[in-house]
Amino acid sequence: IVLAAHAVLLLIDGYFSMQWVDMPMHFGGGVAMGLLGAAIWSKGKPKGAEDWLRIAFIIGFVSFIGIVWEWHEYLLDAFIPAVENALQQRHQPGLDDTMADFAFDILGAIAALFLAKK
Repeated sequence: IVLAAHAVLLLIDGYFSMQWVDMPMHFGGGVAMGLLGAAIWSKGKPKGAEDWLRIAFIIGFVSFIGIVWEWHEYLLDAFIPAVENALQQRHQPGLDDTMADFAFDILGAIAALFLAKK
């Protein structure tokens, strides 16, 4: 669902015309990746692993995906300036945006922890 919403937002320039939509998208992405991380954990968890390790794995997994995504946005701006010039917008407007994106990714991961209780 998150990926489909992302595709639609790209097609309609939704991230630029409705800048607020980035926050719920990062939250939703955090939930989706958190659930994926929980599924990965449940398939390969170490025997006798404590619950804090599951929590750390899921939040770490989502954080890693978030970092990769932010690098993706940065590289789009750095190496494809035609996109920036055509839209008069940047994928990575600044540090405040990046930190908010990380915060919503992690909040989504925390929500996923509650949705995927053991």
